[in-house]
Amino acid sequence: MKRIASLLDKLASPWVLLTTCVVFFSFPFYFLPQHKANTAGYSGDAGFIDLCFFPKPDRIYEIAAAYGKEGRKVAIRSWFTLDIIWPLVYSLFFLVCINLSLGYSHGRKAALLSLFALLPMVFDFCENMLGVLIMSAYPDRMNFTALYMSLANGLKWLSFGLVGCLFVYGLVAAPVRALKGKHK
Repeated sequence: MKRIASLLDKLASPWVLLTTCVVFFSFPFYFLPQHKANTAGYSGDAGFIDLCFFPKPDRIYEIAAAYGKEGRKVAIRSWFTLDIIWPLVYSLFFLVCINLSLGYSHGRKAALLSLFALLPMVFDFCENMLGVLIMSAYPDRMNFTALYMSLANGLKWLSFGLVGCLFVYGLVAAPVRALKGKHK
């Protein structure tokens, strides 16, 4: 645990925070809209599996069917490129932000809560790899795999909720701590 805390202390610096902020915000404002525009022709009104919440296997296969053969190839390519980079970026962003804010407001032990920022990434990677299996095997159904994909998807979003709460709490706690420090 001491090694992890030491690594987080080295990683969580203002420069790393600034860099992760720039990279993090470039995704929703540049890379993700471009990706959506490039894949919209394949997904149509079906949407994206990644943006569902605990999708049922039938919904997963409905989306896979709507993509068509070429669209499924594009989805698989995306899961091996953008969907590897984006989880790394958002995890590092939340890890650094939560570590710095909770570390400042509550100390080193509280800063370790930032490790929860890795959970959405783990579930996102699981969801993506299961999606690759399903899209590659389509039209053959792999219902057990689809159930696990649904579980990974839902756990990704639930863990994002937890990370979001820690993030918002840290954004409030750090300035409160700073104000309390000025009034002493």
